[in-house]
Amino acid sequence: MRVAYTTILSTALAASALAFPFRGGNQKRDEVVEVVTECTTVITTEFVTVDPAPATPTPTPSSTPTPDANPIQSKDNGPTPQVEYSKVWTFTKSHKPQTSPPPAPETTPTPVVTTPPVVQTPTPIPTPSTSAPVEPVITTPPVAGPTTTPPAPVATTAPAADSSFESQILQAHNDKRALHGVPALTYDTTMATFAASVCSSCVFKHSGGSYGENLAAGYSTPAAAIQAWYDEVSQYNYAAGQFSSATGHFTQMVWKAATKVGCAVKSCSGTNGTPGDFLTCNYDTGNVIGEFVANVLPPV
Repeated sequence: MRVAYTTILSTALAASALAFPFRGGNQKRDEVVEVVTECTTVITTEFVTVDPAPATPTPTPSSTPTPDANPIQSKDNGPTPQVEYSKVWTFTKSHKPQTSPPPAPETTPTPVVTTPPVVQTPTPIPTPSTSAPVEPVITTPPVAGPTTTPPAPVATTAPAADSSFESQILQAHNDKRALHGVPALTYDTTMATFAASVCSSCVFKHSGGSYGENLAAGYSTPAAAIQAWYDEVSQYNYAAGQFSSATGHFTQMVWKAATKVGCAVKSCSGTNGTPGDFLTCNYDTGNVIGEFVANVLPPV
């Protein structure tokens, strides 16, 4: 006869010893099963019982047996069979239950106090109520090469004729030229158109064109600017007869071979750094290297 017994034990709280009695004619109390704390163990015990050959029954004495203090009850009075058995232990290992760690104590964050930046308001520097006069500006006149015939300028729309402006330009130039005994200039609208394109951007610099050119800015009238050009006469050396940036405006004005002039004025008032009115005058020739002695004459 083959009998299998299976016992499942789950999560014991402490180590203990359990005895499983088996009662019956061919059964006997078996091993003590040990239970281990904090694990789940599946224990399988297999019994193999072999029935022996029938034995000759022993006659029962007629005398009444002495009663035992603790009699064992059984279902038959035959001899106790010899029992052979084997046991098979099968363990199913499980992981130890993970104990949740205690929650970390809540800490109240320490408030951080920041110091706001200090904004310093700059103390305004008092300025005088009256503005200082703007210093007039005169550029260094360009120096022309030996060629005396300039190429034709780029065609642009000529500004509207202003007889008072033209008259002021011609008178301011020709009065000074007469002091040196050279012919008067005539007004040229083509040169005036080119001059207007130079000063229209309020960028105070020479155009680099093929004409002789004088620039001035910040003067109250065109005549005042032309007078400033002529005032360079005091620094000119007639004997040397050479170009100088300190006298180039003067020599251009009185250049004997020049016959035409055209001018334009633009109110800039500080645009691109150009103060007041920007005056530009262009000439058909002037300041030619090697020809100063013949064209810049002393006063008569």
